[in-house]
Amino acid sequence: MSEVQLCNLCDDGQRSCYGTPGFRYALILAPLFFLAVAAVIEQLLQWKKELWALALLLTVIGLGIYSLPNRTILRLTGSELAWLDIQEDLREVVQYWMERHNGNEPTYVYYGAAPAFRYYLRLYGFDTDPLPPDWFFACWRGEVKEACSRNNVFYGEWFRSRSPEEKLLSMHRTLGGHPERFWLIFSHIYPGEDDMIIQGSLEKYVIALSYKQGGASVYLFERR
Repeated sequence: MSEVQLCNLCDDGQRSCYGTPGFRYALILAPLFFLAVAAVIEQLLQWKKELWALALLLTVIGLGIYSLPNRTILRLTGSELAWLDIQEDLREVVQYWMERHNGNEPTYVYYGAAPAFRYYLRLYGFDTDPLPPDWFFACWRGEVKEACSRNNVFYGEWFRSRSPEEKLLSMHRTLGGHPERFWLIFSHIYPGEDDMIIQGSLEKYVIALSYKQGGASVYLFERR
């Protein structure tokens, strides 16, 4: 399961809101899970000696836990199965950014990374103020709201259908111009969109720092 699916959470400080848009696996697996629970209950009530239903339930639960994929389980088991590889995990990129960024340097968060990035900022105590449940939808629509630019962190709008030039224009409009230095955060990337933005930025900037891990990346750009 991708990180953005796990972290598309309402951020009102009171609830987690699992099941919001993006939590696709839960929608797919929930009916199977409830059917398995119903089968176990029925069989245990009618044939107490028949344990196949209980085995089915335990199998479904086990597969659900093991195939999240869960980083802790992968490390404990040493699993190298390709289908269990973690495809999107922003936590190490966020830690790298937190250790090295200067508060005076603006940070632009690509729209696909916004929900997960904000989740980790809250988890690590960088920004704990509550936000409305639909804050990232407002940012994706390009609305000017306090939630879309806090502590010099700017959440980008949804620009998938736009040209490369329009994507760069949108990014710098969100940043408020062309700063001397700025950070760029990527995760849950639409194919090729990160390379497009990076190559366009290299016309005026050079990459001073970069780090990639778990399908996410962070870059520090400096003006040429």
